[in-house]
Amino acid sequence: MAADRRQPEKRANVNLENYLQKVLPSSRISMAIQQYHNNKHQLDITSKRFGIPVQYFVALWGLESKFDEIQGQEDVIFALVTLSFDGRRELFFSKQLMAALKIMDKGYVSKNHRLKGSWAGAMGQTQFMPTSYLQYAINGLPWGTQVKLPIGFDVGFAGIKKKGKLVEQWKKLGIEVSVMTNLALTTQTWLIIPKDPQGRIYLVTDNFRTIMHWNRSYYFSLSVCLMADGIAQQI
Repeated sequence: MAADRRQPEKRANVNLENYLQKVLPSSRISMAIQQYHNNKHQLDITSKRFGIPVQYFVALWGLESKFDEIQGQEDVIFALVTLSFDGRRELFFSKQLMAALKIMDKGYVSKNHRLKGSWAGAMGQTQFMPTSYLQYAINGLPWGTQVKLPIGFDVGFAGIKKKGKLVEQWKKLGIEVSVMTNLALTTQTWLIIPKDPQGRIYLVTDNFRTIMHWNRSYYFSLSVCLMADGIAQQI
């Protein structure tokens, strides 16, 4: 709460000049140029992909976390609970708290690790707030994988609108997941059973559900994913 009340941008004696002197010394510009050259290939790819000039990526990266040096060591859940109950910005921080819990629930952070960030709950090298992470972050998840069900399995668990389960939970229910899959045991997935003469059944991730926003059809979404897999194998 003390940190919330002493943000540098809101101090009465802060003006543009002394603010810039503090957050934008010449040494940080030099570091930014070096980081650009060190990461030029990936930055150029990202810039082209999203249509955003590369200098903005580097600037935000440098200002938010000093190029990964300062990401914050606060427990994000504890910080957001505290700020929610403080009352000054209760609705904002309560919303962030729910988003942070959702990040944990979906397995984006291993259950063996704590979610750490700034005193305000901002996370990572670009210091995304939890709601921004859920809305904009690109998670390196595969779309899903084909699986086999045990005899007598309760197909009532299937469905994209049902509550998802971790891969390790599905395995405990007897579902066979190939050892070659790229799905971590802590990845939240959903079971889908399309009408298929070959009897193919899949565990799918949030990325598959995102594709379904385009067309809410298992068939369409699976065709997109399987076609993408086929292309990736040949390029």
